Amino acid sequence: SHITYIFDSCSRDRFNSLILLKHSRHPSPPLSMSSSLDIMIFPAEGHSSYQRGFLGLTAATVSGTVQIRTKGGKGLVTSKLVVIRFNGYEYTNFTKLDPIPRQRMKCGSTRHFLKDERIIWASDISAAETFTELNVPFSLTIPEGIHHSSFQHQKGGVQYDLTVLAQHSVKGLFGSKEYVAKATVNVPIASYLPLVLFPCYRWPLVFFCTTDSSEASHHGFAYDIRFLAYVYGPGDTVQAHIRLRRKRGSKSTLKTVFLGIKRYVVYTDAGAACTDHNEYIASREVGGLQWQTDESDSVGHLDLVTSMDMPRARTGDAGKLKYMTISYKIKIKIAVDGGSDLKLEAPVAVVGLRVEERKRVLNILRNRLDLVISEVAETLTDVIDVQREGGVLEMDLPLVYDDRVNL
Repeated sequence: SHITYIFDSCSRDRFNSLILLKHSRHPSPPLSMSSSLDIMIFPAEGHSSYQRGFLGLTAATVSGTVQIRTKGGKGLVTSKLVVIRFNGYEYTNFTKLDPIPRQRMKCGSTRHFLKDERIIWASDISAAETFTELNVPFSLTIPEGIHHSSFQHQKGGVQYDLTVLAQHSVKGLFGSKEYVAKATVNVPIASYLPLVLFPCYRWPLVFFCTTDSSEASHHGFAYDIRFLAYVYGPGDTVQAHIRLRRKRGSKSTLKTVFLGIKRYVVYTDAGAACTDHNEYIASREVGGLQWQTDESDSVGHLDLVTSMDMPRARTGDAGKLKYMTISYKIKIKIAVDGGSDLKLEAPVAVVGLRVEERKRVLNILRNRLDLVISEVAETLTDVIDVQREGGVLEMDLPLVYDDRVNL
């Protein structure tokens, strides 16, 4: 009654014959949804994620095990077919005020960019099989053209789902009745293509002006503000090194320093409806500041190192989808009395990979370029060489391709 299958695929002819049952001249009556089975979908044993491989850089799959059990492990169920569906889609969902009837109008669209349906288990056509528990492994290849990381915003996102359908029959007082049991899980997917799109993770972002500039006269001070990188991922620390020099003769006094990363999203739909949503996803404000003086500087200066943490939840990669355009800016405000507040901003890239994860992947692939898909192999090699020369690679990390973790 407990069956574990190592099932790779139906033969092509058998697969076609099963699909053709849908189009029979004498179709069976519609199947009822079942509550007699529990269906659970797990990642492959020893893995915490369904995804294996570095999507966008190497071959990648979604792998795991489907476990089908009768309720409470009691009773027998006769099963005929188990189908798995893997869907990827972009969606928007927002409301707009219609000015004529003065009513809220629901807007939004969905674009499916990935649809894959497979039979992962089937009984003999002539004889269905009876069980109380069925375990079926599966592995679905993510097409190389798919490069979207999954994320969820207030009015849209990108999502991947696995759905399992189990056709079976349950014997009752008046004979057997056909049912379908269904289960769906959300599958987080990370694209590693930003390793190629944004290779210079450790190039600093610098804002600068000197004490003899007109800008320093306007604000009452000169500034040198440096960020260690202009690309950030989930949970990364955004660190700012701030050096201010008071202009001689200025009466400015410092109040606060504000740092933030702001996300700008434009949502549309197929009907050309449009809305936007802007919000800070990370911020930090430091108060209680004052000019410092010493023997070498009687005018005043401030040296400050401060930081903010990116949210751990994955956000959309900077770029354009069909119904969403996503961008990010780092914003700085230094508030003063006796002068004009300083406001600075610059575009930054936010991606779905942490700095440490990027280091780990580069370390693995620099010795396993045979795993890299041909379209990005040359570019990735250049990235690895640049990062090595810049001392970015952590050479003490494992260099062996770890199949238990990555594939």
